[in-house]
Amino acid sequence: MVSTTDGASSTIKSTSHDVFQSTDFWPSMYDGRAIIGESFKDFKAGMPDEENVAKYKAAMAVEDHGRRTVWA
Repeated sequence: MVSTTDGASSTIKSTSHDVFQSTDFWPSMYDGRAIIGESFKDFKAGMPDEENVAKYKAAMAVEDHGRRTVWA
């Protein structure tokens, strides 16, 4: 269970979360709100999608939840 209390400033609506977890089959008009995690921070810093996806997959393989997409 994850909880935030900052008036949604720790969440973001973006299609990029689907790219990180390789579920980017949704049309671009559909985005989702998720808690800002390491993958999104790296995306905003300019990390290429391929590298970000690889890091996401590697983190999930060892149950590192810092990159997990948590939908809000």
